[in-house]
This record gives sequence, C-alpha cells and structure tokens, in this order.
Amino acid sequence: MKLLKAHVRDYRSVNDSTEWEVEADKTIAVGANEAGKTALLKALQTVNLPDGTDCELDPLRDYPRARYTEITTGAVDPSDVKVAVATFTLEPDDLAVLQAIDPVVFANAKTWQVTRYLDQQRKWWLPGVAGWRTFADIEKGITRLKAHLSKQEGGEPVVAALNPLITGVAGARRLTGTFAAKLDAWLETALPVMDEDDEKAEQQFDRIRHAVRWEGIRAELLPMQLLRMAGDDWDQPLE
Repeated sequence: MKLLKAHVRDYRSVNDSTEWEVEADKTIAVGANEAGKTALLKALQTVNLPDGTDCELDPLRDYPRARYTEITTGAVDPSDVKVAVATFTLEPDDLAVLQAIDPVVFANAKTWQVTRYLDQQRKWWLPGVAGWRTFADIEKGITRLKAHLSKQEGGEPVVAALNPLITGVAGARRLTGTFAAKLDAWLETALPVMDEDDEKAEQQFDRIRHAVRWEGIRAELLPMQLLRMAGDDWDQPLE
C-alpha cells in the first residue's frame, strides 16, 4: 500500500491542513519556518507508528493550546477529534486478498482509509465498500431458494418457517444482529433438505449464507487480512 492523500486537524499548531495529495514519485514538504511542517508530519506518523517510536497522543500536549479549554469544559470530546486521516492505495496483491474474501462486496475497493483520534483510537474503512449487506442483496436468491426447497421432500415446512422472518422486511434492512442470526439458523435447517446434486441451488445457498454472515466475516476475517496487508495492528472498523 502507498500513501495517496492525508488530512491533519486539531494537532498542535495545525487547526486544519485541508486534505492534500501525496505525489507518487516524491516525498517533500515545503513551507516557511514555524509553518507547521513538523507538526503535520508528527500527526501523520501517529497513523502507523514506526517500531520503537513513542508518539502517543495527549490532549494536553497535542490539542491546539489556544483552544484547550474546549477539552477541559467538555465542549470537545477527544474521541471525536480526528487528528490524522490517511488514505492508501490498494496494490494488485491487496485487491486480490479482498477479492478472495468476496468479489462482489469488494468490486469497488480501491483505497483504504485510516483515522487516528485524539483518544488513541485508530479506525479504518474501505471507501466504496459497504460496511454491511442488506436484505436486498439476497432477496432474489431467497426467492429462488424457496422455489428449490418447495420441490424437495420435506421442503414445504422449511419454506413456511422462513416466511414469518422475511414478510414485510424492507430491502434496506441490514443483515446484522438478531435478524442475521435468525436467517442463518433457518439456512441450517434448509441445507439438509436441498438437492446436493443441484449445483446452482448449492451456489445460491452459499451466496446467501455468506451475505448473512458478512457482519462476522467483516469483524473477524477482514481485519486479519488488512493486518497482513499493512503489516501492523489496527482497531475496529469505522461504522
């Protein structure tokens, strides 16, 4: 991964750098003395600390001194202060890792963005990639799966058990929490009834189950893959 652009705010002498792009063939910061070049680079360094570097953020030391009363009075919460936001390009090998997890979900993945907060948090997200799957993503597949199950011996009761779970559910409903858990449990009851020789039905089942389990995959597998890609440890994804 390569740094593509960055944005520093509320760090020492820097109130807001605005977002700037990093050219691919050079790394140089130009500015007058005391313009804030060092502060800018130190803030950016907190996104991914080099080994052996002690650069933890401290509101008393690092929040703009002239505005520190915003912290002491509670007007500003350190957990809301985005000190540095760095956007990295994803190299072909990185994209291949994500495509192996889910080629549909990561079809538009091009960059990885990491944010460092004043309270030490680091959160990441992938612009262009949905943080969750929705019922609309599986609605057609569910209809086809129901048709398949209806033709199998013992399939009608399984289909009937699904109807209360999805009747009236909007397409925008996220496949998360209790809703996803109930659908996943239903899928487990449907699997033994399916015709294992029907490859299309099996593939449809796998796509639905993958979408239903996406919340867990994202929480567990994706950070592990990003860890391998970035060579460092990261906190939770940005919701």
